[in-house]
Amino acid sequence: MIKRRRNKGFGIMRPRMRRRRRGFMRTSSNMIHSLLIFAVVIFAIAAFNGGDGLQTFGDGVAANTRLQGAYSVVRTIDGDTIIVNIAGEDTRIRLIGVDAPENDTAEGQEVTEFVRGILAGSSVYLEYEAPRLDRFGRTRAYVYLNDGTTMLNALLLERGYATVMTLHRNARHSSDFYALEATARQNGVGLWGSGVFE
Repeated sequence: MIKRRRNKGFGIMRPRMRRRRRGFMRTSSNMIHSLLIFAVVIFAIAAFNGGDGLQTFGDGVAANTRLQGAYSVVRTIDGDTIIVNIAGEDTRIRLIGVDAPENDTAEGQEVTEFVRGILAGSSVYLEYEAPRLDRFGRTRAYVYLNDGTTMLNALLLERGYATVMTLHRNARHSSDFYALEATARQNGVGLWGSGVFE
């Protein structure tokens, strides 16, 4: 029940309303504040999960009909060459579009260890592109980690561990590769920062 106040000499004043509106405003403000914090946390988690440099291409194995595998990784030869088991046969895979330092250099060994650490005990998916073989008889492919979206070729460029080397500038992922290389060079990432790449 709303109580009415009397003002001496001036009749009945306006009813005294309980101050629920301010409480409502405070609650709404708190709710908005909480939602903003939640959004920031979600964004931070997403940035953290995606901030490890892993480059994703496409929507994964189910959506990318070009991917074949998964194939067990047998060995890492160097930064841009690995061996995988395909139908019971060890097949040498040359990563398309990238060129890493050779193993006879300290930098080359660093890149090889980086790749070996990522691929150890795992399986990969392959995306082929014509010509299927290079002049050394190696199978040319884009190599995806076992999540089906993280491309090793692109990761090497982003980390500054390789440079772009495409047979044709209109290769399937060449525009992405050149962009990744340019960003790594500009930011002095990896071997760009140490002066190995110029």
